[in-house]
Amino acid sequence: MPVSVEKLPDEPIIVAKLWDKLTSEDIRAVFVRSAALMADIKGNVYRITDFSEADATFPELLKMVSEGAKHAPGTSNDPRVKVCFVGSHAMGKLYVEFLRKQQFGAIQIPMHKSMEIALESVRIQIANEQPTPQPESDS
Repeated sequence: MPVSVEKLPDEPIIVAKLWDKLTSEDIRAVFVRSAALMADIKGNVYRITDFSEADATFPELLKMVSEGAKHAPGTSNDPRVKVCFVGSHAMGKLYVEFLRKQQFGAIQIPMHKSMEIALESVRIQIANEQPTPQPESDS
């Protein structure tokens, strides 16, 4: 299976890397593994999915979109999962465009050109999500 899914140590970030010709089974494996890794994370989970070395046929792409649009743990429609992609080729862009459509959940997924940029973006989101510490009162 041309998929690896790992959680970064001490961060609520999951990195999925995909390569070669993909099928809907490969995408389903990303979601199942993500759901398992999420069990130990409180709050939001940020998944960076690297499609930069992957490809798919158009029929498989449609099946992959259908998998991503499901309301199940670990999918792109899971309310706890904040997704961004790495890649710049047509297949990744088309996948993102499909998921933005209402019938697939109207999911807004940023697309980055490199893993470094994606990680920086996610870490900024995490920092902005943290509650602001309240000063202690003198009472």
